[in-house]
Amino acid sequence: MNKHIFKQEYNDLEVRMGDFAKRNGEIYVPNIVPHCPVDYIFICMEPSLGEWAKSPDDAESKLKAGFRNFLDGFNTMILHYAIRNYLCKNNQGYHITDLSKGAMKVKSADDDRIARYKNWYPLLLYEMKLVASPKVRVFAVGAVVANFLESQNFAWGYTQLIHYSGTAVRHWDKKVREHYDDFKLFQNTVTHDDFLENARVVIESSGVPSVISERALGRLRRADLTLSKRKLMFNYKLKFDAVH
Repeated sequence: MNKHIFKQEYNDLEVRMGDFAKRNGEIYVPNIVPHCPVDYIFICMEPSLGEWAKSPDDAESKLKAGFRNFLDGFNTMILHYAIRNYLCKNNQGYHITDLSKGAMKVKSADDDRIARYKNWYPLLLYEMKLVASPKVRVFAVGAVVANFLESQNFAWGYTQLIHYSGTAVRHWDKKVREHYDDFKLFQNTVTHDDFLENARVVIESSGVPSVISERALGRLRRADLTLSKRKLMFNYKLKFDAVH
C-alpha cells in the first residue's frame, strides 16, 4: 500500500476511534502511528490512567500536547526493547495496540471489561486489516487478551505473552526458575545505558513533541533496570527466540 494512502487511512481510523471513545464517555489515548503495514502486532488490554496522568483533566492536557500510548512506562519500554533486539530482524516493523483505547484507572478496569472489549472489537478488526502485513505474527499480551480473542474466534493466529504489569511478577519468576542457568548468563547483558538508548530511539521515532519525549526519557533515567525488570525482559527474549 502507498505510504500516503496508508497514513490517510490510519488518520481516518484514529478519528473514528476518538469519536467512539467520546460517545462512550472515555478518554481516547492514541498509539504510536505505524508508517506502513507491519510484521508483528501486539495486542494489550487498555490504556491505564494514573501512571502518566493524575486526573482526566491532566490526561486531556497531555493528549493535547501530543502524548501517545506505550511511551511513558518502564515496563512497556522493556517490551519495546525486547521486540527491537530479540524479535525484529532486517528492518521488520511492529505495532502495539490495545483492545480498547479508552484510558482506565487500574482499579476500575475490571468493571464491564468484556462488554467494553466487545464494543471496541470491530475497530480493532479494522485496525488489524489496515496495519497487518500478509504474514503478520500477532501476540496477545496477557491471558485476559488471549482469552477474549479466543472467545471471538479471532481471525489471526496469535501467541500469548506474559503481561508487563507488576501484578504478574510471580509469572516472570516462574520462567526464570525454569531457565535459571540461561537467565544467569543473560541478566547482565543489557546495561541501563543500552536500555535508555533504545528508549530514546523509540520515543524520538514516534514523532511526539519534545516536551513529551523529554518527560518520558526523564522518568526512564530516574528509574533502574532492576533484577525484577531483567526477569521480565528475559521472559520476552525466551518467547521471541522461539519464534525464529
